[in-house]
Amino acid sequence: MGEICHTRSDAPSPDREGVTAVLSPVWKYALGALLVGLVGVMVAFLRSRKKPRAPAHSWHHILRFGLAVRLLAVVIFILSVGLIVGVIAFPKQQEIPQFAWTIAGGFVVAAVIMVIEVFGVSHRLSDEGIESASAWTEQRTVVRWKDVASIRYNATTGWYVITSRTGATVRLNGLLSGLRTFSRFVHERVEPSAYADASTQKMLERGTPFWG
Repeated sequence: MGEICHTRSDAPSPDREGVTAVLSPVWKYALGALLVGLVGVMVAFLRSRKKPRAPAHSWHHILRFGLAVRLLAVVIFILSVGLIVGVIAFPKQQEIPQFAWTIAGGFVVAAVIMVIEVFGVSHRLSDEGIESASAWTEQRTVVRWKDVASIRYNATTGWYVITSRTGATVRLNGLLSGLRTFSRFVHERVEPSAYADASTQKMLERGTPFWG
């Protein structure tokens, strides 16, 4: 009695492969990360447009990220989003591992956070103090020069941390434009005893951590 042989092909058909790629949870995760990122940028932009502005005459200088940093943030965002869109639009034959999509989604989220931070953060200097506006909340933090308890420069993060006796804290990114003006305001209005350490004093004398 002859044996009946059953042949089975392990290679998936093109139609089946396409359906699997479209319906895979990994693809949904990537698309979700992309959509959340785009919505986050739009929400942050709209919220920043609604924030009340302080009278212009009461402030002498505004610290914000310069054009070069803003362009860099936008380029990183476009590249990270374009990478995912390109892979989705032109899928390869082999399946992309889930950890790779997780990393790619993380890059998109990080790029979105960077864009919101760069375009939404600003600090205003006056004779009375410094006011900080964040992209993440509508509240503004004000520290008066006479109330400054400590100014510390963190070399690891590249940030200035200004602490008030009232408990308020303002953090200045070292990539902000206008830090030389901030250093001048500090030298003229804050007692040297408020400098946390010698490295902070040296950085304030230099004026800016990154721009020479």
